[in-house]
Amino acid sequence: MESKVELIQRTKNAIKEDLSNQDLQNFSLAGCNAKSCNFTQTLLGIIDPTQTDFYNACFIRAKIENKNELKESSPLFNVLGRIDSIKDGNQCIEGKNISFTEEINSHYQARAKEGDPIGLFMLAYLYETYGTREQEETACSLYLKSATKGTVEAYNNVGWMYENKRGTSDKSSEKAWEYYKKASAHPKGNFNMTRLTALAFKDAPAQYAVGQLYYNGQGVQCDPEMAFYWYLKAAHQHYSPAMFKVGCFLKNGIGIKKSLPQALEWLLKVPSKDSYLQLGRIYYYGEGTAKDLQKSFYYRNKAVEMGDRDALGEIAWMYEKGEGTERDIEKALECYTLLAQSTNEINALYEQARMHDLLGHYQQAVKLYEYTNAQSVVRENQAHHNALYRLALKHEKGIGTPLNHGKALDLFKQTAKAGHMLSQLKLKFIERASGDDAALFNFDSIIDMKPAVALYYVQESKRVQEEVMKNYKIVSQQTFRNDERGNPQLVNLNEQVWYTIKQDYLAARKVLKKTQEERQEDPLIINYEFITCDPYIKYYFIDLTKDISDAEVSDQSLIKLFQEMQNAVRTIPSYTSDVIIQLALLKTKFLNEPQKIHLRKRFLGRYRIWTDKTHPQCLSVEDLIRDPLQNRRGQSAILFGQNSHRCLDGFSIYLDDQDAKDMSETHIQLPLGARISKILNHYKENFLLKHKNTSPERIEESVEAMVLLKERMRLPLGLVGTFGPMLYPQLGKGKSPIYQPKKVMERFMKGGTIPERLGIVIEPYTPELLVKLLKEEVSKDNGLLGTPHLNLFTENDQYLKALCENALDNEENDYFDPNADGQGFFKDALYIKLLLDHGYIVKQ
Repeated sequence: MESKVELIQRTKNAIKEDLSNQDLQNFSLAGCNAKSCNFTQTLLGIIDPTQTDFYNACFIRAKIENKNELKESSPLFNVLGRIDSIKDGNQCIEGKNISFTEEINSHYQARAKEGDPIGLFMLAYLYETYGTREQEETACSLYLKSATKGTVEAYNNVGWMYENKRGTSDKSSEKAWEYYKKASAHPKGNFNMTRLTALAFKDAPAQYAVGQLYYNGQGVQCDPEMAFYWYLKAAHQHYSPAMFKVGCFLKNGIGIKKSLPQALEWLLKVPSKDSYLQLGRIYYYGEGTAKDLQKSFYYRNKAVEMGDRDALGEIAWMYEKGEGTERDIEKALECYTLLAQSTNEINALYEQARMHDLLGHYQQAVKLYEYTNAQSVVRENQAHHNALYRLALKHEKGIGTPLNHGKALDLFKQTAKAGHMLSQLKLKFIERASGDDAALFNFDSIIDMKPAVALYYVQESKRVQEEVMKNYKIVSQQTFRNDERGNPQLVNLNEQVWYTIKQDYLAARKVLKKTQEERQEDPLIINYEFITCDPYIKYYFIDLTKDISDAEVSDQSLIKLFQEMQNAVRTIPSYTSDVIIQLALLKTKFLNEPQKIHLRKRFLGRYRIWTDKTHPQCLSVEDLIRDPLQNRRGQSAILFGQNSHRCLDGFSIYLDDQDAKDMSETHIQLPLGARISKILNHYKENFLLKHKNTSPERIEESVEAMVLLKERMRLPLGLVGTFGPMLYPQLGKGKSPIYQPKKVMERFMKGGTIPERLGIVIEPYTPELLVKLLKEEVSKDNGLLGTPHLNLFTENDQYLKALCENALDNEENDYFDPNADGQGFFKDALYIKLLLDHGYIVKQ
């Protein structure tokens, strides 16, 4: 006789176990692995399917307390393969939403006796789901009667019963497949027929088809993970379409963790145009492998030879730019012409016109620009602004069409109004030449193109050195520890000190110096001094504690401040007594830890920002409020009170978040150097975040380790912020190579992987990376850096301005590409110059 303890243990890992007729009503099934487990006629308590794996488990005639609540989440009502709903006239009956009551049973019995196919189907469904073993057999018979009257859903469910030996004398995949085939007009029937073919015969095309059904959600709930599972099965049988899908899923991280090297490995095995196109893109952008334009051209060309039209446009671009092959505009024209003829796509027509333009076929180009625009208006109900811009250039110069300055200006204005960047830039040059300064973007007084960088650097360097010399200590919260006899013993203060800022700073600086020596042969290098002493920080970060004295945050001053907030909060209409309690709790925490002077100052600094009407980040007040100051104080009290549940270390993190919010909102009037600074600081913050342990059971350790890491790396990485003394109970974690400043700085500068953080790869901190970061920011909507800033940078440099004007007249140069759309107009060389002029990179 099995004991209760043995039964519980068996239940915990019950894969395919027979637990029928057992009493498990008072047992917790949380965490059990009950795949394909038989719970027939079992007594069960409340089931939570999110806590236990019940996949394909059998609950026939099981008594479950919350049976009617499970619905979608329970396998009792969500069996793979079975159809649970059927259309009855204009309504759809959802079987899983129907409880098995006498009234319901009688209703469908009556309909079944009259030979009603819907009544037969629903009675069969109820017998199968809730009934006895004998009623299961009746269910199969009722399904068949319903099926003969034209109910394909019933054929499907008979197939499901044969597949799972429910209500049938034997389990028969052959019979199941035959019934599924009869139900194949239904998406679920088609899915089951395909699935069974894949399972029974291990047929690769069928396995691939199941993957497609899962991916598209046809006959089954959309499930990318299951789609990848079936694609992979077919791929292992060398089925080319499946191998291609596996490669694409790995490339894009669909249904599986993203892995570019594995994606490349699979795609290289597939000799298809789709695969060659993807390979061409992978080698073009260097995704998961080294960038190789020759290989990119090779694979794209193979895709073209196999008839891929997308590859035709991409290879035309490579011919035009001379990427991976010799520059050949004639061949580019051939490709675009073939693409235009085969697809009649508007952009293909435009590119065809542009190639004629480059080859000097100006009249042909003008005709095609006009035709492209006309087709765009007819098909898409909007003008083709690129084509109109090119037409404007032709009218302005009288090339391929009569000279017409008026028409050119009208076209420039039309396209500029629609947001065409090159037209906007062209208009600015035209208007400046005419002396119309009012038409210029109003950035001249905001952006200082050549700040006294050297002076700012000296000031920032001095501030950093002062911070270093303070040699701030990070200590442990463990003030007691057990001696050999297990008795608590006071830990000496010196033993509590784990890290010092000076030690961390010097260790990281040695890495910077070594990296600088290793890269001394490079023509362009990072300005390593700017990493730790960024002079542009002064534009967007203000130390809130700088002008606050110790006396202003004494116990007496704090008590007075909290009383002020308590009085003010009562003026807020939404005020509740809870706020007073929350404020009292926060006050007690501050008063109980008087050593946290710096945190008190940050708290007071934040309060002053929120209540000072002259500060950009002050809290907003409605116009009808009689006493705005009192209202702001009350609002501040509520915001602080909402975070009173945090420990003071947590409250410090909250203040960090508020500082970060301020900095993210104050970039409207920033100089270019400060914009670059914020972009690079954001990258540094994200770099540190990649060291975070995302494992759910490690959240507490992870938060502490990340705050500690930022404290130790703030000065070496030149991050904004101020030190907030914190106590860390688990400081030993910081001894790991993941968190050592020397190792962290090596990772930051040289790139590579992070120990214990699988799949995370860090790029080396080089001029190329900085260019990439700036370009990514420019591509964003409302980013810190945008095309207006690049335009203004260009205008304020006479050399760049002349080159830009030439480019706008369709003459490509090192800095500008008139044949690229949008931000592509600005080449990498312009970003390099932007970084050079602002001191972030230097020439050797």
